[in-house]
This record gives sequence, structure tokens and C-alpha cells, in this order.
Amino acid sequence: MLTSLVTKVFGNKHERDVKKLAPLVDEINSYSEEFQSLNEETLIHKTVEFKERLEQGDGEGALAEFQAAVHPKAHPTRHSKVYEYSVC
Repeated sequence: MLTSLVTKVFGNKHERDVKKLAPLVDEINSYSEEFQSLNEETLIHKTVEFKERLEQGDGEGALAEFQAAVHPKAHPTRHSKVYEYSVC
């Protein structure tokens, strides 16, 4: 009984994880349209830019952009839907 009360108040682990990731997912989605319209050559240049940013230590700040660049290209190659909460 106590366990169900605590779960109702704080939610289960899955709900807490989703709540914690929601801001990151929203940020990724805000970049989605921009990256979907990019061609292969532009994405290659973005990859170089991302690598430079990682080397400079800006990996965490650019995580949403990295993920948004991967999502549109992952769908056709994996033949499956890329879900919003499948962030790395």
C-alpha cells in the first residue's frame, strides 16, 4: 500500500525518466525541420562542425543538434520509426 502511494505521488521510474528528458526532446524537435531539409553534402559539413565543437568541449551543449541531425537520416536506413524518446 505504501509503495502504491509513493508511486502515485512521485510516479514510476519510466514517468520520471520521461519527465526529465522532455526538455531535451523538445529542443531536439525544435531543430528537426531545419535538419530534415538539409542535403547530404550539408550534413557532412555539419558533421565536421559537430566534431570541432566536441573537441572544444561543447558536446553537451550541442547534444540536441547532434541528435536532430541523426534522426531524419536514421529512419530510412533502419526501416523503422525513430521515436522521440530514443535519445542517446
